[in-house]
Amino acid sequence: MILPSNQGRRFCKLFYGLLDNLAPELGFRSTPRYPCDELSDDDICDLVMHIWGEPGHRDLIDDFVARNPLRFNRTDLRQIEAWKDGLFGCFAIVRDGRDTVFLYGGHAFVVRGIREEVDDVVGSPLPMAGYSVLLPCDVLITYGACVLQEPVESILVQDSLLQQVQAATQAGRRVSTARALRTTAEDARLAEQEHPTVTVAAPLPLDPFALDDRPIPNQHCGALADLTGQEREKAIKDHDQRMRDGLSGEERALRYDTLRDDIDAECVDGGFAWTLEQAVGALDEDDLYALAKRVGLDSRKAGQELAQECVRVVSTNSEALLYPAILMGPEAVRDVQRVDDYDGVLRMSDMGPALLDVPHAYPPATLLYHRDDEFVCLMPRDAQGLLRHVNWNDSVARAQRIDLAVRYVEVAVELRGVTLKDQIFEEALEYARGVTAKELDDAMAQRGHMMTLALFPIEQGGTTYLVDEEVVFGEYLERAIQDMRDIRVHNLLADRTQTERDFQVIDDVLSAQQGKPPCIPNKAQLELGVVEATLRISQVQALVAFFDKNVPDGYDDYRFADDAMAAIVRCCRMMGDLEGIFSTLRAYGFVPTQEQLDKMLDPLKDFLDAIPMWTHNGWTPQNVPLPKGSEQKEHAVEMREISITVRK
Repeated sequence: MILPSNQGRRFCKLFYGLLDNLAPELGFRSTPRYPCDELSDDDICDLVMHIWGEPGHRDLIDDFVARNPLRFNRTDLRQIEAWKDGLFGCFAIVRDGRDTVFLYGGHAFVVRGIREEVDDVVGSPLPMAGYSVLLPCDVLITYGACVLQEPVESILVQDSLLQQVQAATQAGRRVSTARALRTTAEDARLAEQEHPTVTVAAPLPLDPFALDDRPIPNQHCGALADLTGQEREKAIKDHDQRMRDGLSGEERALRYDTLRDDIDAECVDGGFAWTLEQAVGALDEDDLYALAKRVGLDSRKAGQELAQECVRVVSTNSEALLYPAILMGPEAVRDVQRVDDYDGVLRMSDMGPALLDVPHAYPPATLLYHRDDEFVCLMPRDAQGLLRHVNWNDSVARAQRIDLAVRYVEVAVELRGVTLKDQIFEEALEYARGVTAKELDDAMAQRGHMMTLALFPIEQGGTTYLVDEEVVFGEYLERAIQDMRDIRVHNLLADRTQTERDFQVIDDVLSAQQGKPPCIPNKAQLELGVVEATLRISQVQALVAFFDKNVPDGYDDYRFADDAMAAIVRCCRMMGDLEGIFSTLRAYGFVPTQEQLDKMLDPLKDFLDAIPMWTHNGWTPQNVPLPKGSEQKEHAVEMREISITVRK
């Protein structure tokens, strides 16, 4: 199994950002660059060996967190800090049903692939043995992006390893959560020292591009077969509820702790801030800089001088005080209003029993504290006076309009892949009347870490484009676009200066878009997002119905078809590629028989004609505006001879 796509993208951002920044200190490159686009697979393995295999180097992670050179948010830094105690060693790796299990020290660690299954990345069938590091990723366990394979003397016998997995499971040593990894890692290390899991000889060279010849799973008719529409949705909903009801006490506690840790990341240290001066003084450097920028101050000032300027502005201007919350949307404004309704002190006992009831803080109007195992949201006294005459309904309405504009930008970039910033802002401001360009810019910056899409600004020749992250980092583009490694991008919200770069991939998309007007997002896309809206069209649902009846053994009946089709839709946004589709299906354990392949080809061609593509500026191949005199082909996506592996 693999990480959920959003967690996989976040892990890559943090993990490769960390490695790329530490590489020069360990002698791999003279200048740090982000993302990690010039390190070879061997370099990555060597870096993992240096950082986690030699305990003396773990202070490098402390130093990275303290410097925060890539300006990650607090939650991201807490995740990186947790990696100091990653479990490094030589593991025996085996498939147990749908799980990939790393055996070590008598423990069976259930490890998620990052974007593909472990053996797909390494290029060798399971079982195998090799060095790697296990790392927490939110509530799950993943690994350090590489496995340095080792030859073994005789231990890697499938039946023997599965017996070890079964023994570890029966003994309560099957570990599948990040929290359990932290609590069991030391016991596993001690046990491994006494009884090594794997006896190794000299290392084998790593070949991530070797052909995959692992056993192909059989298939079965899934639980959702022949269900459609609301009946199918209800079956999935009921299944999800059964899964929640069946959570163990440890899993429930883990989810609670994870949510509490996320809320903790928003909390400020020190005593309660009863004045705006104290509230601004409690902000860290990044938050102070962001506040100054939002209220229009000269960001070249710093420290105490900048703090005093911020206090001067927000203590005399209720609009400036509430502006950070307005930029975050209507719920943010209501959170501030809730604290004001409780006379400026909202305690957890007033909020309700669930952690989800804890409001976010929007400094300096409100700040969040963790005191005596209780969360307290506080509004400074002088802030209460300033906000006394605020029309909360008007503020909520303003936040809703800004919300609409931000949503339009997100969806339009997801739809087109690459688009001019000025053009898309003009469209968004027309769509959400009453919003200014500054408000839209500020809102996108303020929301950086929580936007549903990662957007990047690309400056070239004085023109700024907004680019969907998967144009650059798409896992399916690497095999098709060799120049991708020359691209460097930064988060739109990081306020960094861009320099001239070679953007061949961007140029390829823009060249293909020439002469095609930008497609305007439709209602379904604006409500659901482009991928989710595409999953609901009839051409996709026909394939979902097919996969519901042909689920690979060991995969979740209730998730396989939807997850596989979502991956395929993402794969095909750049180009219609049947080989890419079947490669994606292979990663999900599905290899067709010849009979299945014959049945699938026509529905797949219909699917490729009906999905929005970046090269068509967001249009589908069926409805892209054609030059005068052009004729629509029977299938708008050109088909070519392909070689597809089939199951006997």
